[in-house]
Amino acid sequence: MDRLLPDGYRLDSQQWLLPVVVLALLVILPAAVGYLRRFSWWSLVALLLKTVAVCAVAFCVLQPTRRSERPTPGANLLALVVDNSQSMQIQPSGDARSRFERIAGALETSAPWQVRLGQDFDLRRYAFDRSVRSLEDFSSLAAEGTGSNLSSAITTIQNRFASRPVGGMLLFSDGISTDALSKLPPSEFPIYPVVDDALQAVQDVVLTAGSATVSSFELAPAALEATIRAYGVAGRSIVTRLFDESGQPQQSKTVQVDSDDFTKKVRFRYRPDRTGTTFVTLRAALQSDDTESLKLESKTEATTRNNSQQLAVTRTPGPYRVLYVAGRPNWEFKFLRRAIEGDIEIKLDALIRIAKEEPKFSFRDTAIQESNPLVAGFSDDEETAERYDESMLLVVGGREEELESGFPSTAEDLYLYDAIILDDIEAGFFTAPQQLLLRDFVGERGGGLMMLGGVDTFNRGGWESTPVGQMLPVYLDGPADVTRASEGLRGTGEFFAEDDATFELTRTGKLQPWLRLREDNAADSSRSQLVPEISTFNELTRTKPGSTTFASLRIAGRELPGLVGQRFGKGKSIALTVGDFWRWSMRREKSEEDDLAQLWRQIIRYVTNDTPRRLSAEVESPQAFSDPHRIVVSTLGPAFRPSGNAQVKVDIEDPSGKLLTLEALPDSEVLGKYFVEYWSTVDGSYRATVSATTADGEILDPTECGWTAQASAAEFVQVAENRSLLTKLAQRSGGQLVPVSELEDFASSLPTKKVPITQVKWEPLWHQPWWLCVAVCCLCVEWGLRRWKGLA
Repeated sequence: MDRLLPDGYRLDSQQWLLPVVVLALLVILPAAVGYLRRFSWWSLVALLLKTVAVCAVAFCVLQPTRRSERPTPGANLLALVVDNSQSMQIQPSGDARSRFERIAGALETSAPWQVRLGQDFDLRRYAFDRSVRSLEDFSSLAAEGTGSNLSSAITTIQNRFASRPVGGMLLFSDGISTDALSKLPPSEFPIYPVVDDALQAVQDVVLTAGSATVSSFELAPAALEATIRAYGVAGRSIVTRLFDESGQPQQSKTVQVDSDDFTKKVRFRYRPDRTGTTFVTLRAALQSDDTESLKLESKTEATTRNNSQQLAVTRTPGPYRVLYVAGRPNWEFKFLRRAIEGDIEIKLDALIRIAKEEPKFSFRDTAIQESNPLVAGFSDDEETAERYDESMLLVVGGREEELESGFPSTAEDLYLYDAIILDDIEAGFFTAPQQLLLRDFVGERGGGLMMLGGVDTFNRGGWESTPVGQMLPVYLDGPADVTRASEGLRGTGEFFAEDDATFELTRTGKLQPWLRLREDNAADSSRSQLVPEISTFNELTRTKPGSTTFASLRIAGRELPGLVGQRFGKGKSIALTVGDFWRWSMRREKSEEDDLAQLWRQIIRYVTNDTPRRLSAEVESPQAFSDPHRIVVSTLGPAFRPSGNAQVKVDIEDPSGKLLTLEALPDSEVLGKYFVEYWSTVDGSYRATVSATTADGEILDPTECGWTAQASAAEFVQVAENRSLLTKLAQRSGGQLVPVSELEDFASSLPTKKVPITQVKWEPLWHQPWWLCVAVCCLCVEWGLRRWKGLA
């Protein structure tokens, strides 16, 4: 008979089965004969009711019981975990109570649902924000914690309960996590997130995903970007402002919100007033709440802690040293030097040949003169006087002791520079070792090389089969002539004019920030018309694979390379085939902007901005807000190769102005790499100054970097309850979402769910009131039918 019953049920008086069946048949069969004689629908119903009543009574006589499992009282643990972070202070729209205040009553130890669960489980209470702590009760919580490390909290509790019987975890959280939930291992017990539907309705403006991209060029030194997210404020306007480090407003932009779940990126361009690290703040607010002060108050938004983003803008300080080498004094140098004088980040040294070497001749009755007659009478020192058979060189702007012997012949001397400019100089001016040194300067040191289109450069300068020619982005296989348009004489002495060349940016060139001369796109596109027609240029026809043509020359239907660049090893090489760019500045009015000077400064910055420094530092942002910032320092030797055994110190200034000095530790895997880890526990801006002393006692030029920490604002990036994350967490662990209004029902049903340690009970069903009710009701209805039809 037990096989006929479902699993978990049995009959305790199974020995009475046969007598009970016989007695039941003796009652049912006579009744069936009487009802079937008057066969109709009501007789069938009456017979069915009487049969059910008799079977119910017979079943009770057999004493049916049901098997049940319940948690052994106090044997299983049940964790009550409460989020104590500041995001729990957010108020739903139209509600004067915060999230934490809405659940405060349920967290009282005397709450009926806790009392009910306490009868079956060993309750353990925990609170978490950045870390987890155990509590006797929740009366001391105020939702003031910074950070909401939900993943770490769950992992910590799992580790504490390892190999112990756990009935589950009740999680009181809004699901807003400041650490990566993807790190969470599979749960060994079910998690029951407690949710509140009222928390979904919020009005808020959020500014997130802030970033700063730094450029070395005048018109776009830093591109600032952030994302505006707005909830429940459709039809209203949002004002985004940019504040400098002193808190003064600089720029603003206004956007119109067109939906209740609105997202839009906002961008600013900002030019720091100094090199190194500066800090700016982007802030978004409803137009009705906006002010020109950093302090923001709002009666509409759920919180204003997520309305701003502080960004670090770091420009590597100079000066960058550039060596200009020319075969003759020319106008291009004059205008180039004038442009660079206005840039404190560029230091220009020049080595200009003012006279080529000349052979010595011995005429009759004339003594051989050893010194060059150009310097006769200026120096009596034979050791320092220019030799007659040597080139006369003029040093402009640099240290004469560094260049007194001409172009540097050693790596230590040449590597002091960040870029080399060659103008009107032939390959024969340099020795073979110097040309190899130039190639190493670009490929190994990471410097920049630029060749200008003077008379004795490119093809005519004999650079084709040289190490320098291999670095250039153009092939030097054209005619060894320099085209001089707009001038020339016919055989009759009549002046004739050929077509001049026009200098035009290519599509790629128009996208380069270092070739922009106007902030407005339309104005920048039309400014190319201001470039004068080119009269002197080198006719180069082919560029090398991998190079980029930024500008071209158009003449008589032909298109020739004008400005071409490419990467070579660690550095870059640039070819400007024009020889009379200086005419551009000569033709401008005094009231007009000096576009040529600005372009020269930006070209030089492009050539130098990627050159490595012997001491550099960068900040690696942490993956989670509980992790430290990592400052990575690189040191290079005089030959610009990684150098170890240096003493590196990092001075960190926190938001309060307190200074902390840390010694960087060497990386065990990478030579010349050092690192410092720093936990940014306070919101605000951090500035680090890095200094280093090499193993030889040389003190390297210090460098600076910075970062911002906004851990408390991270949990406000999403203000609405993260229902999707909580649902995923419950499903992955085998739990379920529990509405806060149904906690008492959940407490009653939880003991019936699967738990590790249970006790088995067999509960009798025959004495349950509903069994008797079924039998009595069936008999009463059957008797009523018989009276209705006159059979009683």
